[in-house]
Amino acid sequence: MFFCINRLNLLFKTSLLLASLSFFIPALGKEPESIEDKIQLAEELKATDFNRFNELLKQVEDSSVNLTAEQHEQFRFLDAYRLAYSGSQTQAVANLTELVKVAKSEKVQFKSLSVLLNILIISRDYSEVFQYLEQYDQMQKNITDKDLRQHALGILALVFNQTSQFDIGYFYANKLSSDAVDGKYACFGMQFKLESLHRLKKYDEFDQEFGAGVATCEAAKQPIYSKIIQSYRVERLLEVDPNQAISLLNSLYQDVEQTSYNVLITLYKTLYSIAYLRNEQL
Repeated sequence: MFFCINRLNLLFKTSLLLASLSFFIPALGKEPESIEDKIQLAEELKATDFNRFNELLKQVEDSSVNLTAEQHEQFRFLDAYRLAYSGSQTQAVANLTELVKVAKSEKVQFKSLSVLLNILIISRDYSEVFQYLEQYDQMQKNITDKDLRQHALGILALVFNQTSQFDIGYFYANKLSSDAVDGKYACFGMQFKLESLHRLKKYDEFDQEFGAGVATCEAAKQPIYSKIIQSYRVERLLEVDPNQAISLLNSLYQDVEQTSYNVLITLYKTLYSIAYLRNEQL
């Protein structure tokens, strides 16, 4: 039964970074009118409001004949992200692989490779992951931009956690948490730290960090990450008190549904199923 939980978490956690790791763009104070503003707002909202992100992407697509070459690359990346987020992994991989090869923008190339690594982790294609990881590592060594550096640390923490090298994952997650004192990257760092501690069964340290991790992600408006952190606590309760696990799931599930993120919803439904089964409620 634990294998079932662990395998769902592999899919879920990997997709989580895909959903949330993005480059900071200041929020626009009014409804965007220009194509550039729509692209920027779509980039910003893809981690927190996927429905609105889809609307903006459709508006950009309808104006595709007016896109500059740079905007077209940005749109292609966001569209590949949309495919991956929605579960169309095969097409997303094809589009991202092409972007990694041909994108003129180094930022688009870097982001595309980041998402591609996420998807390869989901499919457990580790040989491909480490093939691309060398290229990714070379790219991130030249990064001076703070957001890009934090993004790279998040990817490295993700890769090593997902390949069960949790001590190394914790190392990169801790570097990310130290580098980002607040905001979404601080949230990402806390999630990866708590994941590492949970899988290493360092429960005392996990309990000490848990409240701060949830609060950091909620303050950063990253509800998906907040819910994955709380899913670790559900997992632990499944082992000792399935009734309490069900109560915690009940308190979280409405917010989970409101994310419209199918992988997260599926994870929580699976945790429900395991909890009911262990409670002999067939």
